[in-house]
Amino acid sequence: SANEASTVNKFKTLLPTMIEVVVAALQQDEDLGKNALESFVDLSQGVPTFFKESAAAIVKVVSDAARNDEFEEGTKSQACEIVLNLTEAMPAIMRKVNEVKTEFWPALMQMLARAEADMEVWEASLDDELGTKSDAYSTAVSSIGRLSGQLKEKNTVAASTPLIGECLNHGDWTAKQAGFITIGLIVEPCKDHFKANMDAAMTQVCAGLQTDHTRVKYARLYALGTLLQHLAPNVQFKYHAELMPALLSIVTSEPSLKVKT
Repeated sequence: SANEASTVNKFKTLLPTMIEVVVAALQQDEDLGKNALESFVDLSQGVPTFFKESAAAIVKVVSDAARNDEFEEGTKSQACEIVLNLTEAMPAIMRKVNEVKTEFWPALMQMLARAEADMEVWEASLDDELGTKSDAYSTAVSSIGRLSGQLKEKNTVAASTPLIGECLNHGDWTAKQAGFITIGLIVEPCKDHFKANMDAAMTQVCAGLQTDHTRVKYARLYALGTLLQHLAPNVQFKYHAELMPALLSIVTSEPSLKVKT
């Protein structure tokens, strides 16, 4: 209620100390830290303006938690939810918080690189790119989708482009697939950017399509599918002749049923 929000906002001056307590709790006992994060999730949903003056600090804490591979998946998910709630409630303010670009985006990309390494498990899984599970990878997928929708095109392109480039140039397949999945996730909110750079985007996604690691190939195809969906019909008219033979070749020669379908 308005009265509750007014009461909570009176304690804004205590927020820096509260953030320090959360950090200390996470360092000493993850369960205590997770409980503290849950309280912040509730506040970010009910009284998001409470965090307005300390948004940069809370983004840094959340990003550090998301990067920590020793934390449980649920802890990372709770942490990310704080920033996502704030971004959805105060998008204009959060677009101006530089740490969203310099800290939170890299943390999400790192989580996206924590892909399932067991190929049999991955082959049997469904809807990897929908972010419907509770693991770090799914949290990153859903977070990037929600974040890019609120940050809008200019900020999303500025934050993600260098990170995507780093991933695609990385030698490890886990990083490469993270880069291509991210492209697929941001095409819709960045449609004008991809329309203006269609040739570069198609070259980036399709080059090496038939020779890559199976997981990278799958990620490329996911990115390609979103480009074809959101840049239609121009992209189909322009690339139909090149795309069809390549896609037919994958259908007939690719051993992975998941990639074929």
